Amino acid sequence: MAEISPLLVFDSSAILAGRLARWQEWARFGVCVLPQAVLAELERLAREAIEPQEESTARAFLRHQPSLGFAISAARAWVEEVNASGHSLEARLEQAIAECAYALAQQPPGSLVVVVSNDRPLVGRIQELGVSNLCAISLAELNRWVRQQQRPQAVARALGRLPRPPLPATPLSSRPSARPPSPVSQGSRGSPLGLTPAGVQKALALVWALAFFSAAGLLAWRWLDPKGSEGIWRQLPLSRIPWLRDRSSPNRAY
Repeated sequence: MAEISPLLVFDSSAILAGRLARWQEWARFGVCVLPQAVLAELERLAREAIEPQEESTARAFLRHQPSLGFAISAARAWVEEVNASGHSLEARLEQAIAECAYALAQQPPGSLVVVVSNDRPLVGRIQELGVSNLCAISLAELNRWVRQQQRPQAVARALGRLPRPPLPATPLSSRPSARPPSPVSQGSRGSPLGLTPAGVQKALALVWALAFFSAAGLLAWRWLDPKGSEGIWRQLPLSRIPWLRDRSSPNRAY
């Protein structure tokens, strides 16, 4: 187990270089994430890969993915494109991975996001983004980190840049989500004190009931003991109401 629980973002090259035992090791080591674009690439390779080995490995991963707990993320945050051939499949996939990793590094602050890839240009590009809690390593570096506790230099530098001890990675949903969680609906949203609308209504009803019985008690006291209640009565707003003033006057004949 790592000294922290990193959030590991994999590209297709890293997944295809692994096997079930390795995928399980990675899942125990940290929170494993596949960008939505990487999942789509693996699904494509499972159908039409040129290399039979890639096709069988992609199929095996997709079959085991639900039990492995790899999360699928559709998070995206804009990252400047640097590849001149930006319309090629490889360039679009690299861009999608960079944007996903950059978005994941924004929340929660203080966590460590590590892109795992055998694509050296992608590793270099992630490093060039200069995000304090985001770095990239090769698959060989990840395996040494997992099995021999040899922290990669890129990870050590990222940890050194963090202003406080790193937070454990937050578990992600294993299903894709293109949007952040929806806010609580207006009907179920509580007040700042934690009261629901139904609770607020009950509290108001109780206040009105107490006010009613208190007023009724004061009126009864005023009518039964005009002289004894005169001092308090004159300080109350009720004494300014003409009808009550006339009925409760000490000079009124009963």
